[in-house]
Amino acid sequence: MRLIVRLALPLCCGNLCVGISMSFVQSLVNPYGVIASAVNGVGSKLNMVVQVVTGALQAATATFVGQNMGARKPERAQKAVLWSALVGVVFGVAFMTICLTMPKMVFGLFSSEADVLELSVTYLQIAVWGYLAMALMGPSQGLMMGVGATKLSLFVSMMDGVVARIGLSVLFGTVIGLGLRGYWMGAVAAPYVSVALGWSYFLAMRWKKKTLVEAAPEQT
Repeated sequence: MRLIVRLALPLCCGNLCVGISMSFVQSLVNPYGVIASAVNGVGSKLNMVVQVVTGALQAATATFVGQNMGARKPERAQKAVLWSALVGVVFGVAFMTICLTMPKMVFGLFSSEADVLELSVTYLQIAVWGYLAMALMGPSQGLMMGVGATKLSLFVSMMDGVVARIGLSVLFGTVIGLGLRGYWMGAVAAPYVSVALGWSYFLAMRWKKKTLVEAAPEQT
């Protein structure tokens, strides 16, 4: 029971931070009118599509890493993270390409308003660069969960959700004065903070000394 709480609580808190920050960005966009708000809403739905894939990569990576670290096979865990990242990059690039080449068709799945479709071109030119970062987040987050680095996972989520997304959105949109584009740019840049922190942890290789569960004693 304690292990379940140890894993679940930081994950819940991290998701809460990200959710709050996304709502904050929405509140910054709303004063720009109904069309801008609608475009941001459709953009959130596209993010959910990407998050389905990244969530699956995170869960698969966490399971594989946890099993292999418990069996004291860190090299196999390392390969799992890299293969998961490769799958994420392939998906991210494919989704980016579709959104850049057919932005109105993609948005047309959720809205038929001409003004929304027109602004979708500008939105997706900015937003697509966040899809690649989101695809790379899954494997690194899965690694942290698999080895039980839940406090680090919570820290990364807070940096992504609170510090980066809110801070960069305000910086680009309000302080620098880029307005609507600036708020979207801040939201897109935020996941790269998570990617940088997560993959720095992976490259440091200190996680190879951690394990969530102990290996079963060998039978004699």
